[in-house]
Amino acid sequence: MNNSAIDVVGIGNAIVDVLAHVDDAFIETHGLSKGTMTLIDEATADRLYAAMGPAIEASGGSAANTIAALASLGGAGGFVGKVRDDQLGTIFGHDIQALGITFATPPATSGPSTARCLVLVTPDAQRTMQTYLGAAAELSPIDIDRELIASARITYLEGYLWDRPLAKEAFRKAAVTAHEAGRLVALSLSDPSASTGTAPTSSTSSSTTSTSCSPTRTKSSPSTRCTPSTTPCSTSAAIAGWRR
Repeated sequence: MNNSAIDVVGIGNAIVDVLAHVDDAFIETHGLSKGTMTLIDEATADRLYAAMGPAIEASGGSAANTIAALASLGGAGGFVGKVRDDQLGTIFGHDIQALGITFATPPATSGPSTARCLVLVTPDAQRTMQTYLGAAAELSPIDIDRELIASARITYLEGYLWDRPLAKEAFRKAAVTAHEAGRLVALSLSDPSASTGTAPTSSTSSSTTSTSCSPTRTKSSPSTRCTPSTTPCSTSAAIAGWRR
């Protein structure tokens, strides 16, 4: 195997987590299933966001969080994921590149907006997640940078995208490219769809708490600030958010 410029390149959902504290009445009023993750459409995401109080925005996504953790430990990481050319897409691109991660996937100029996960945290620390996949689900083979894949020791594929036909083609293109370059490929079995082929609808997740420092943005103030966080992250990965 030749020397590699990147340790791991991840391919997965590019999502911005929007975290807010709510009471149980909010969950009941909006007919949400407490403590679970549910996929929603853009209209529902907009309606819930408008009803939420002050929120914190933090870039995330299962594979993206994994690569962020790698970078925080001194590794060289790359990421491939689809965003839209909108505010959340700009936030995602800024945050991941600020960690020193190679991210050059062109944003979509039309179609669904950038993916977001509305994380509603109740006083009992339960998190109810409402996820709109948006542009993240539009990842296709054209987004795969063969040179980037060939330069990485390991290509890490996020199982949450496996049920999407175009994303599946993108995964296969990346795997072939990696193998042709003598590299390794890993697929996370993040969701039953990765092994059964069925599309995910909802899942139950447990809370993860972080007390380290991370760049965050508030709903009322878009500026970046560093603050200790005790709010559970919306990702199902073991690493909670892009924490350094």
